[in-house]
This record gives sequence, C-alpha cells and structure tokens, in this order.
Amino acid sequence: MNTRIGVLGIAGISLLLGCHDPLSVEELAGTYPLTGMDARSLPQLLTATLECDEWVQEGALTLQPSGEFMLAVRGELDCSRGGGQVQVVGWEYPGTYSVSGTTLQFVSPLYPSGAHHFTGTVDPWRMRIRVSDLELRLSNDVDLEFRR
Repeated sequence: MNTRIGVLGIAGISLLLGCHDPLSVEELAGTYPLTGMDARSLPQLLTATLECDEWVQEGALTLQPSGEFMLAVRGELDCSRGGGQVQVVGWEYPGTYSVSGTTLQFVSPLYPSGAHHFTGTVDPWRMRIRVSDLELRLSNDVDLEFRR
C-alpha cells in the first residue's frame, strides 16, 4: 500500500509541475532590484587603475507588461586616490524583451552601432532574474542578478 501511495504522490507532483503554463511577459512584469554582480553581493569593483576605482553599487531591472524594459546600473568612479573627484556613473539599457520558457531575450537600441542583444534566465521559484555577459565597459562583461 505504501508503494502505491508513493507512486501516486510522485505522479501528482509531476502533474502539478508539468501543468504550469509557460512564463509570460505579464507574469514577470515588475521591478527587480540589483542584488549581485558576478555571483557576489554589492558593491563590487568593476575596474581599477592607479588613480581610479569604478564601483557598481545598485541598479534595477524593470519589466513592463507591454514587453518593454529598462535595465539601469549605478555606481561611482572614485578618483580621489589620484587627486580627482568622486563621480556618479551609470549605465542604462532600455528596449524590448520576450520570454521563451525561462529565457529572456533583451534587445536594446544602441546608437550608432545598432541593437544590442543579451539574454537572461528566470528562476520562478526564487523570483530571480540573471542577466549574463552584459557589457558595462569595453571588454568587461558582467553577470547581474536581480530579485523581486
């Protein structure tokens, strides 16, 4: 009898997991604060020179139900070591996105070079979105993690 209950339990769980509709743009809509970069919590050092350090401190990914998005990252450029000032820096990627399974496809127009394409993955159980290999600086790609 216990074996039969175990088999029915596994079948029931499989049925429930398999019945979930694919994620939609409407389900994902909302604002996700930036919580990490390259698998580490913020703030994180992006670049360093003899005179300046550039830091990533905060950001957000906003997904609209219309399929539009805004990814914004903020930080500071601290050149006080070299006699300079501390300045606020930021990167913004507006554009459109689509969902296929747990993969997000982002398209952001970058002028004059055309559109910039990048991807993300959704972990619906943790309400986490991970954007991989986003270029914040030339030859400096980062992985960003956003959580709702």
